[in-house]
Amino acid sequence: MKTTGFSPTTTQAEFIDLVLNTDGKYYTLVSSRQAGKTMLGMNMLLYFALNNGGAKVAFISPTYMQVRKVMEELHNAIALAKITKKVNYSTYEIHFHNNSVIYFRSADNYDSLRGYTFDFMIADEAAYLKEQGWRSAIQPTVLVRGKKVILMSTPRGQDFFYEMYQLGLSNEHPNYHSYRMTYKGNPFVDMAEIEAAKKTLPQAIFKAEYEGEFVQGESMVFENYTACMVDRYPQPKGRIFAGIDLGKESDYTVATFIDETGQVIDIYRDNKKDWTTMISQIVLRAKKYNATLMVEANSMGTVVIEQIKKKHQDTHAFQTTNKSKQEIIEGLILDFHEESIVIPGPKLLPELQNELDVFEMRYSPKSRSVIYAAREPFHDDIIISLGIANYNRKQNKSYGMYTVMGRR
Repeated sequence: MKTTGFSPTTTQAEFIDLVLNTDGKYYTLVSSRQAGKTMLGMNMLLYFALNNGGAKVAFISPTYMQVRKVMEELHNAIALAKITKKVNYSTYEIHFHNNSVIYFRSADNYDSLRGYTFDFMIADEAAYLKEQGWRSAIQPTVLVRGKKVILMSTPRGQDFFYEMYQLGLSNEHPNYHSYRMTYKGNPFVDMAEIEAAKKTLPQAIFKAEYEGEFVQGESMVFENYTACMVDRYPQPKGRIFAGIDLGKESDYTVATFIDETGQVIDIYRDNKKDWTTMISQIVLRAKKYNATLMVEANSMGTVVIEQIKKKHQDTHAFQTTNKSKQEIIEGLILDFHEESIVIPGPKLLPELQNELDVFEMRYSPKSRSVIYAAREPFHDDIIISLGIANYNRKQNKSYGMYTVMGRR
């Protein structure tokens, strides 16, 4: 069965032509925001599955949240076409009448991919895959039968994704091809938003996010944080302060404890537990360190804060707004730059470095302000907890409710 798919933009069509009409195996697509990368990827999945009977096609993404999102969107788009034999959201697979199967897999636990053999693969947000995962578990699944492998992502530093892109630019490696796709090739893009972002964002961030250029640096927001990392929690000095970010649904509840000199001495992180259990763990540490607690006051925060306060009186609320969030994040940026804070390294808490790596800044045309947040679909719970703890420490006293405008 032959399919024509969607109506691609000029740049999407050029990339499709590159993939289908050259003899290479590895195709690296560097894409900026608003360039149509995900739509292109979904349609390439369909093309490989429907035009190659019995094919095993893989869609790989850093998290299951993104995997499920793409699977749902693809299934909804083809539901009425009657081309599927079975759709299984438990195993994340779409089976077609021609015996092809699309496997939607997360690289969260990349060892679970060992043993698979795929004919085609699309790795979305490939720059955010762990290099060890790519080399030891993901790439081996296409070494034997793999015909076409597409790695697509917005750029992030100069890692293995950057190396793959460079290989594709060289005539000495005919098995590799590379292509850059930006918003300029998308006729539906909102140019007013682009211009506003260009005026507001730092040049390096605009180049990476909107022009698809590789920029050097550890993170889109934080720099020099590796110089502040330690392999062991230090002994506390002086008063202890804590910042608590309350988890919602799949998010984590995180409590970061920091001493008055800026040393993080303990972090509690958990999710999918009942509130009684998590509150008990937080209070246990609070009493151990005689800590001043500051808790994020989100939709569920008031109730939880009151429950904590009953057991530990020195508990106060942090009112989360875009402005207050900006204040605590920019406080961390400054402290990393000045190396006036000590945080756990990858051996102690690898999730913290992962969050620091994918934390970003973007411009909101609606509010005409800068917004700090984790890149979808990643988490920033530890960063927010750390930021609140650091803010709490700098206040040096307990004040109750805080906003960026002052104390109240």
